[in-house]
Amino acid sequence: MSAGVYRVDLGFAMVLDGHMRYGVTFDGRAPVSEALPLAQAAEAHGLECAWVGEHLGHRDALVFAATLLERTRRLAVGVGAISPYYRHPAQIAMGVATLRETYGPRIRLMLGLGNAEIARLGRTTLAPARAVREAVTIVRALLATGVADEKGETFTAGGVRMGSVAPAIVPVYIAAVRDGMLRVAGEVGDGVSLGAAASPRYVTHAVARARAAAAATGRDPDTLDVTCNIITAVAASHRDALARVKRQVALILANGNDYLFRFQPHALDRDRVREAVEAGADAVDRAIPDETADALAVAATPDDLHARLAGFERAGVRLALLRLVGTPAEQLAALRRLAR
Repeated sequence: MSAGVYRVDLGFAMVLDGHMRYGVTFDGRAPVSEALPLAQAAEAHGLECAWVGEHLGHRDALVFAATLLERTRRLAVGVGAISPYYRHPAQIAMGVATLRETYGPRIRLMLGLGNAEIARLGRTTLAPARAVREAVTIVRALLATGVADEKGETFTAGGVRMGSVAPAIVPVYIAAVRDGMLRVAGEVGDGVSLGAAASPRYVTHAVARARAAAAATGRDPDTLDVTCNIITAVAASHRDALARVKRQVALILANGNDYLFRFQPHALDRDRVREAVEAGADAVDRAIPDETADALAVAATPDDLHARLAGFERAGVRLALLRLVGTPAEQLAALRRLAR
């Protein structure tokens, strides 16, 4: 993969030099106070970024991100994936512009559909690819020029102006799973983000789709950043690490996108996985084969952490976002090992 640089502004650039970079990611289900020490340790050990996800009924990603930005100095902080079905794209642009104005060019944004809980907000008819494409257009216009005058089939911003908030370019990533959203990411995203429980086999498929879409629009595919959330546990033994990642894998398979089931080494029944999550650790261990957990997560010892992550790099990941599991001490130890 040849070198490329996506310039955000004169003061900040993401250098895509062919070597996999590292960050950490939080899903918003745990308090900010628990995430903050890990984000600060990530900064101290030279990691590039921390991302904050958003899920309906859990912690607000913009507020969460502001706290991390306030308590760090160098670490880039990504917001999202945020769904335009949760917040109108103009509101998303307002929040991100405020963070950019306050904390400078460390801020990044990820847009995505969200999950099945959108139905709780009365959204029953969705057009994911179209909606996210329209959201990107509105957000980009407001951030870059301060004005958006777009009438879409899903979202409209009729002459919306940012007022006194100064325009500033912010990199926009697209959270993608299926081919339609991968195509949108390749066509209009500064980066594509592949969710947790994505095996290297799936990553290879997804990267090819997104890069092909970028090339088809005349973009240089090498300027498309590729991120992946990777469930990661580091323990004294492989067996102990597997036990830590299996529940996270099970939760994602029980509630995530059906499409990922096509790229697993074993056929799994979603209902059985959901029952196992409710029943506890022993049931999860039986429901999720070791080979599946090893394919969809990194269950490592201190000695083989880098080797296990290398499979994702070979598949095309350029920014590995680690969803660390285990005790706080184990998570901090994993960061120290990663930095060696």
